[in-house]
This record gives sequence, C-alpha cells and structure tokens, in this order.
Amino acid sequence: MSDFLKKIPLRWLLLVLVTAVAIVALIYYAPKKEIKNYSIVLSGPSENHVEFQYGAWPQLGDVNFFNNVLKKFINERIDFIEADLDQMKLSVFKNGEKVKEVPIIAKGKEGSWWETPVGLYKIEAKYKNAYSSFAGVYMPYSLVFEGNFLIHGWPYYSSGKPVASTYSGGCIRLFDEDAKEIYNLVEVGMPVLVFKKAFEVENSTYQYKIPELTAQAYLAADLKNNFVFLEKNRSQIIPIASVTKLITSLVVLDHTNLEYYARVPQEALVFTSIPRLKAGQKISIFDLLALLLVESSNEAGNTLAAFLGPEKTVSWMNDQAKSIGMINSHFVDPNGVSLENVSTPLDLYQLSKYLYFNRSFVLRMTKGVFDNDYYGKPSYNLKNLNLFADDPNFVGGKMGLTSGSGETMLSVFELSLGSEEKRPIVFIALNSKDVYTDIIKMVEFVKNYYQFENE
Repeated sequence: MSDFLKKIPLRWLLLVLVTAVAIVALIYYAPKKEIKNYSIVLSGPSENHVEFQYGAWPQLGDVNFFNNVLKKFINERIDFIEADLDQMKLSVFKNGEKVKEVPIIAKGKEGSWWETPVGLYKIEAKYKNAYSSFAGVYMPYSLVFEGNFLIHGWPYYSSGKPVASTYSGGCIRLFDEDAKEIYNLVEVGMPVLVFKKAFEVENSTYQYKIPELTAQAYLAADLKNNFVFLEKNRSQIIPIASVTKLITSLVVLDHTNLEYYARVPQEALVFTSIPRLKAGQKISIFDLLALLLVESSNEAGNTLAAFLGPEKTVSWMNDQAKSIGMINSHFVDPNGVSLENVSTPLDLYQLSKYLYFNRSFVLRMTKGVFDNDYYGKPSYNLKNLNLFADDPNFVGGKMGLTSGSGETMLSVFELSLGSEEKRPIVFIALNSKDVYTDIIKMVEFVKNYYQFENE
C-alpha cells in the first residue's frame, strides 16, 4: 500500500467503495426508459400485405394508402407522430389517440435537394438544443427522424438571432413552445409518419384511343373470325344510299345471265354521276353491272330493274338480304335513292362476309378488276368512283352519297397484321360527313394497335 493511501482514514476508503458500488448498481439496475420497436403489417395498394419498414415510402403519396396506414396505426393503438405536409400540421398519438396537434411553420422546399422526405420513419435521437455545423445554427428541442432531417423549434444563430422565416434546410419547424411540448411527449423509437399528397389512385383504366370519326354508325371487323376492332351503333337502322347497289348486283347474278342484253327504257334515264346510256340502246347485262358497281350509275340500276321487272327486283332484293342474315335491312329501289333503303352496320357485315366468300367477283368489279376471260373487259372506259380503288390492300366495296343519308361506305381490305397471313377486314361507315377520312382512321387504328396471332 502506498504512503498516500496509508495516510487516508479507513472510514473514508470504505465510503468511497460503497459509493462506487452504488453508482454501478444504479447504472445496471436502475429502470431504463423503454425504446419501443414496432413490427407491423400493412395492406398495400393492391391489397397485398406489406411489412412495416422505416424509410422513404413513395406509396405514401397515395392518399388511399396513407389513410390505410394511419387507420392501421390507430387501430393497433400505436404511439406515433403524424406530419401532414399538405395541411401543415403535426400530431402526436398515444395508444392510437391524438393527444396533441400543432402547426408546422416551415418545411423543405418542394423539388429541391432538401425537400422534406415522405415516408415512415422513427425518432432516432432527441437533443434539447442541437447544433448544425453546416448551417451554423442551433435548433431547440430537436427530434432526429431521418438522417439530416429533424423536427425542431425555431433555429437561431450563436448571436441569438433567429433565422429568417423563409429559411429551411428540409427540417420540420415548429414554434418553440410547441416544439418543447412535442419534445416532452415523444420517445426515441416512436414512428414518424410523414405525408404529402403526390397522387390519388383513381377508379379508372386505360383503353385504346378510339379515333374520332364523323360517322353516325360504324363497324370494323375480321370476316374470318368475327373479331370486332371498332364499333358504334352497330344495330342502328340508317339509310345506306348507293351501298344498296351491292344487293342489286346479287339479284342480277341470281336471276339473269351476264351475256344477255337489255334495252334502255326512257324512264331509266335519270340523274346519275356519269351519264352513259341513251333511250332504246341495247347493252349487255355485264356492262350494266360494271356501270352500276364502278361508276354507281343510277341509269344502269334502273335499266337492270326494268329488265328483271321493277317490283320483282325490289322483292328479290329484300329476300336476298334476309337469306344472308340482313334481318334489319329494307329496300324500295335498286339504287338507294330513297331514304327507305336502310340497313345497319351489323347487317352490312353479313353482306360483306357473303360477298367475300361467295361472290368475290362482285367485290373485284367494284375495284375495277375484270379478270374473267369469258366476259372480258367492259365496253366503257370506266371512271371508278369508289374510294380506295387504287389501294393494293383494297379488295372491294361500295360508297354512296345522298343529302339524306350523308356519305356511306362498305369497304373490304386485306391487311397483314404482324403476320404473313393477310386478314380480310371490313370497314363500314354510315351517315358520315367525311367517309374517306373515317375509313382511313379505322384502317390505321387496326394496323397500329392490333397484331394477328393464330392459336
């Protein structure tokens, strides 16, 4: 034992020893402030379970998800802090009950590097007066919740001067008296729920952008598998103008021979697009049919009806329509002049199907293709009035126009939709203000948005 210790009274040494033991006991056995840890399961935006985790959660920008989390915290009777950066309010909850709400007077500038982060955090530390070496300011009643981001009172410089009200380094600033009260309520480990509305999940969906068409009714569909690409008012009964002549041509093919000749009656000479006929003229049924389908000749239609019998022709037209499934169609003349010549896009689809698979000769004639060696070429140098006749993908069709029906068209195209196989697709537009543009838009829509897959 050293001389120094020999000089210290024994009772003093015992006192020092007892004091040391007491201090150690206090350190190890005194009650400690509990630091809470939370293990929580939340329901995510897709109703999937999401394990609670600390950090930035972009999902909290979704109002619905945020409300779900908040409800979960309350129902689980959790102690937590809610910082609503939209309402600029900070609240403390104890056992799921709100015990204090104070205004937030400053937050990080949106879009900046120091924008206050949205997420689920926890109080990492508490400092009655933290000092920021970066900003050179003191921050009273500081609660660290994410790295450099804190909840605190009004910062001030070492001189005692408070920072400007516009200054913020991204922290959540409170009035000093509020910050003190929050500081005393909050414990290390307590969750911090920071919310700012970024978006709200809508009850909506995406769909193809349907082209804006002027037609009152339309239909675009595959003639082989009946797949409908576009449709509007497909069962609406509408005047079809010269599209009627496709039915007339079927009646002619069924009730006479193309090599026969007919005499043009005086009453057949009416207004037509391109006058060709003269009263008393003899002309082949083949040439009349070519005039009817290519130049949309009303005179040719009247001459054919006169040859077959006007009443019989109309009766056969209606019978023909019903036989191929055109149950909502009706005809009163061979040319479609009357507004009582009516049909629907769905009925005209049935007509297109019949023409394509059973009377393709008619479609080829509307395109100006005469490839039957027996009948040869028409006697006239015809001007094709059907739109798209020069389009290599156009198989055939018929357009019409009257003041009452507007512009109408039935057109069949063969399109390659991502495969070598060409698909027969009909495009029908009725009562259109611009049938050419409407058909173009429909064709481009199908080509751009669909790909054929043969299962």
